[in-house]
Amino acid sequence: MEKQESVMDYQTGNVHNTATQKVNRVLSGGVKIVIIMVGMALHLMLSGCATTPSMSTGALVAQGDEVECNFTCRTKNGEVALSTYQAVNDDLSLKKSPIFLARDRSTPVKLTAGKPPADTKSDADRGFEEEVLYQLPGKVVGLPVGTKEVVELNAKARPGQSKDEWFIKIARVRQRARELRFTPEEYEAKAGKKAQVGQVYDVDKTLPGRVTAVSDTEIIVGFAPEKGREISTPFGKGVVRELPQGYEIRIDAQPGTLVRSGGLIGRIAAVDDVAIVVDYSHPFGGDPLTCDVLIESIQPKTSK
Repeated sequence: MEKQESVMDYQTGNVHNTATQKVNRVLSGGVKIVIIMVGMALHLMLSGCATTPSMSTGALVAQGDEVECNFTCRTKNGEVALSTYQAVNDDLSLKKSPIFLARDRSTPVKLTAGKPPADTKSDADRGFEEEVLYQLPGKVVGLPVGTKEVVELNAKARPGQSKDEWFIKIARVRQRARELRFTPEEYEAKAGKKAQVGQVYDVDKTLPGRVTAVSDTEIIVGFAPEKGREISTPFGKGVVRELPQGYEIRIDAQPGTLVRSGGLIGRIAAVDDVAIVVDYSHPFGGDPLTCDVLIESIQPKTSK
C-alpha cells in the first residue's frame, strides 16, 4: 500500500532525564562549598525514586500505558475511511471511501494500551468510529514510539437473532412534491428555526427547497430542482426527473458499495427497480481495515 508521507510528517523530540543537582552548603568558618552532582544514579539514590521508562523514539508501548497516537485507516481497496490528520482530511487528491467522514477535531487520540475505552458501548450499538477506537488499544501494545506501523482491525458481526435483522430495505426511487405546507410550529420543529421567505429548507439535503410564503397559519416550501441534474445520495448517484405532480430521484445504487447512515456502516446487498437492500450487520461493512498508526507519546503505567 502506498504510504502518504506528505501528510504523515512528524517531529519526535527525545525526552532526556537530567539528574543534575546543585547543593550549597555553608560550613564553619564561612566557607561555601558548591557540590554539583551529575548523573542519574546519584540523583535516584538521594531521592529514592524508581527508574522511569524511556519515552524516546523506539520505546515500546506496554500493556496499561497511556498512549497518544495518530492514524489513518483504509478500506480493502485502499480508500481512506478515517484519519486523525487534518492534512489527510483536506487532501482532495487522496481517494476517500463513501463511508469517510472527517473527524470534528484533528488531534491525536488518547488510549490505554490493551484496554478498551471506559465508555465502550455494546457490540450491537457501536458505530464505525467507536469500533475503531474499541479495536485500536489492543493493537498498539508492542508498537514503537515515533515509527509508523501498519495494523489490521477486524470486527465481529453484530449480534442478533438472525443476520436478516440487520438488512434494511429502502426505496430506490424517491418522489418529492412541488411544494410542502406546514404550520409554523411544524416548520420550526423540522427546520430548527422560524421561517422566512427565501430561506433554504434543507432537511433533505439531496433535494433542498425554499420558503415561498409565510403567514400566521401556514408555511409553504417550494421545490424546483434542475431537471436531469445528478445529485449525490448516501446510496449512490441520483438523477432528477420532472413528473406532473412533482419530482423523482432514481438512485443508481450498486451492489457491494459501502454506505454510511449516521454512525452505522452498511454494504448494499441487492438492488432492483424499486428497492435497495443494505446489510448493516458488520461495523466495517464486512471487510477489515488497514491502519497506519504512529505512536506520538507514551505515559508509562504507574505501579502501585
